[in-house]
Amino acid sequence: MVLKAIEVTKEVNLWAEKETNGLIKELLPQGSVDNLTRLIFANALYFKGAWSSTFSKYATQNYDFHLLNGSSVKVPFMTTNLDQFIRAFDGFKVLRLPYKQGKDERKFSMYIFFQMQKMACQLWLRRWLLILSS
Repeated sequence: MVLKAIEVTKEVNLWAEKETNGLIKELLPQGSVDNLTRLIFANALYFKGAWSSTFSKYATQNYDFHLLNGSSVKVPFMTTNLDQFIRAFDGFKVLRLPYKQGKDERKFSMYIFFQMQKMACQLWLRRWLLILSS
């Protein structure tokens, strides 16, 4: 059974790598498929967009990024003095980073959610879903 799980993981990862021209090499991490796995739904989306306003690489600075286990690591954060699209809610903020508009009329943006205080991810998610449903 374990060999079959390893074989299936490799097969799905090879499919993802082939279909994304090598952009996604590991869709399923090792150990994510076991003898209880009966079905795998897999899909991949590739989006190459350019920001409407770019970030200067010289303004990138290292800050603490808080992990789920409570520890933190220093990672590079992009910073800017330009006005941003941001909205504050109870306990978190949402930042919208628009992409340049293409030749068609569609507009795309990335939304990044920032917790204002440390709290469990599940609690934060429940608060967000409550706001969405009201």
